[in-house]
Amino acid sequence: MRASRLMDYWKGADGYCRSYVLITKKYTLDDIIHCGKEIVLFGWFPEAVQVVYALKKAGVTVHYVCEVDQVPIGEFENGMPVGDGLVLKNYRELLKESEKYFFFFFSKDDRADIWTSELVKRVRLLQYQGVEEFGIISDVKTRDLFGDEKLQKSVYDTINEIFKGTSLFNWGAYWLCLTQAGVDIQNWDYPVYKLYKMYENQPKKSLLEIGPGVGVCSLTLKKLLNLDITWLTVPDEEPQWNAWRSKSSLNLYKKYDIHIKEAFVETDDFDGSYDIIFMSQVMEHFIFNPVATIRKLMSHLNEDGILCISVPDIIYNNPKNVESYKEIPYFDDLSPKDVVRRTMINNFTHYHEYSYEEALELFDECGLKCIDSHTNLPIHHFILQKK
Repeated sequence: MRASRLMDYWKGADGYCRSYVLITKKYTLDDIIHCGKEIVLFGWFPEAVQVVYALKKAGVTVHYVCEVDQVPIGEFENGMPVGDGLVLKNYRELLKESEKYFFFFFSKDDRADIWTSELVKRVRLLQYQGVEEFGIISDVKTRDLFGDEKLQKSVYDTINEIFKGTSLFNWGAYWLCLTQAGVDIQNWDYPVYKLYKMYENQPKKSLLEIGPGVGVCSLTLKKLLNLDITWLTVPDEEPQWNAWRSKSSLNLYKKYDIHIKEAFVETDDFDGSYDIIFMSQVMEHFIFNPVATIRKLMSHLNEDGILCISVPDIIYNNPKNVESYKEIPYFDDLSPKDVVRRTMINNFTHYHEYSYEEALELFDECGLKCIDSHTNLPIHHFILQKK
């Protein structure tokens, strides 16, 4: 599948925006424009008027609209004009001749339980007709990527490489693709943007990413900068990790010559030294005192190297395991039984989130100075160097 950003229809002063994101199997907007089919928008409610405008702005003219509970009857049985050249038709009649149309589905459903959503129920109506190429348009909260078009293109090119060949029948992958193109951008946009500006046109630098997930951050930077990239991932046999990565992302690390190290960052040793160490949305998962792990990372940092850390704020309001990171026990102070118990209980969920002030206190204790920071709630971003 592939993602395209149709339009930002609202922007805030804090860099957040509401956007329409289109996901298809293979088709680009240009493919849709030249497919020779009339265009149907499935999902006709007030907000859909703006979607029609967004498509028109992108060069796609919608001819028909439909919705499950809006079936024209009587004199309008064959279609009811609803303004601006649009005709509301019976969705069943459109599905009977589905080969004549290209369907867009508009989704307002942003809940994680995608499998039981109204969107999936509607898409399946088309899939049962044997149609494989269609579009899903979602209204998502995301970030404006500082208005940098080159960075935005690199992000979406990367997402589309990662999910290339993934079926739209795979709703778990669809949801992951949508979140990567939408809300998850808040998790790493500032450090990626700063690294891009700091190292543009510079000689090759080495970058270690801790917990790369599907690889959007470092693969985006690889397209923009001269980088030698290493991923530190949990061991291959770990089922939680295998459940999230795709075959495409595994192929991409070969294409881009990404070095893979398998280790648990808190408890295992690893080798190498790096100009940049990048760690987004990882520290809140630490179940052992973070001082030891941060100092371990510092030992792998080259002279004048930088450590980029992004972490969620405590406003997530999760139940607190501890009031401060200082209460979290060190790995070396626990028995093997307690280590196993803590690991099994946590299972990669958040253990402790950080206020801006607490994160700075931690970094200071470790011997780091903050050379730049940025907060787009609920995420704090820090760029750090050794004192």
